[in-house]
Amino acid sequence: TSLLCKVDSLTFIPWLQGGAVRIRTQSIGDLHVTQGDHQQRQDVNAISANVNKALSECNERFKDCNVQIHSSPRHRLGLIATKSVQKGEAIVSIPYGDDIILTPSLARKVYNLPDTYNGWTGDAGLLAAVLLYEYSQLKTDNEVSRKSTRNSNLDSFMEAWILSLPTEDEMQKISPLLWNEEEQELFQSSSTKNLYQLLDDIEEDYNWFNERIWSVNREKYPEQTFSLRQFIWAMSIVNSRSVFVDGVQRMVPIIDFANHDDAGTEEVKGSFTGVFGTTACVQIKAGRDYQPGDEIFVSYGPKSAAEYLLEYGFIPPITYKRGAVA
Repeated sequence: TSLLCKVDSLTFIPWLQGGAVRIRTQSIGDLHVTQGDHQQRQDVNAISANVNKALSECNERFKDCNVQIHSSPRHRLGLIATKSVQKGEAIVSIPYGDDIILTPSLARKVYNLPDTYNGWTGDAGLLAAVLLYEYSQLKTDNEVSRKSTRNSNLDSFMEAWILSLPTEDEMQKISPLLWNEEEQELFQSSSTKNLYQLLDDIEEDYNWFNERIWSVNREKYPEQTFSLRQFIWAMSIVNSRSVFVDGVQRMVPIIDFANHDDAGTEEVKGSFTGVFGTTACVQIKAGRDYQPGDEIFVSYGPKSAAEYLLEYGFIPPITYKRGAVA
């Protein structure tokens, strides 16, 4: 069933399936796996198995992680409970640390940025820059270029996580940042969100990094990885998977696999974990009861329909029902 609707001054053509509004690839939080697309399902299963294997080898770092990554019947990949969890209990707790969590301060450290640097895209741009750096580490055998302060198990986990991220081709199907010009023009002409301004800001920040850092040392920062197109891809990943916790925007592996649901969910928040409850962490708490094998959902927060579409590539039903005229 197709219909034309208008949400927060945003006009688009979605279709309905399973009671939820789907945009383009019918995604919620992550890329949708079409039923019958067996090859894609096999790829997703291989990706999740790789991440779970690496995760199991980091038990000391992830003591309070009662989930696995698993293919989702609706959302490509999701978090699956490995034990019974009651409403209000912590499901996943990821301790703070630059060895696992990507932060703007880590980006400043990696690139030795001056204190005066303040990009047009803010912390999201810094996260995109450090994400590209992490991605580049997978592609080099040069020990001079490859630097890591992680132990071998954490290195393997971060590699598995990076490889699990949606590709540019996949993100092009859901992120307005990577849509073609005609689709972007439609979005811009019918939305209160300024897509063109965001794209200009992204290009300005890319040019700053490229002129002062990346193009100066192509052995360390190869052009095929540190290109404008790849920077836009990284921004689309950051927009759709980062969380704002304790006053800082962060990319948190494992947490970023959690898909959105409108009902019975809580936002990702900062908390404390550990034996004495003194270890600061990023945490998912259950907004409902879960049994082993259930997919864990979170809330992506109160946003407009245009914000959901621009950042995540979908519009949740509750937002659609609040403001849509069909």
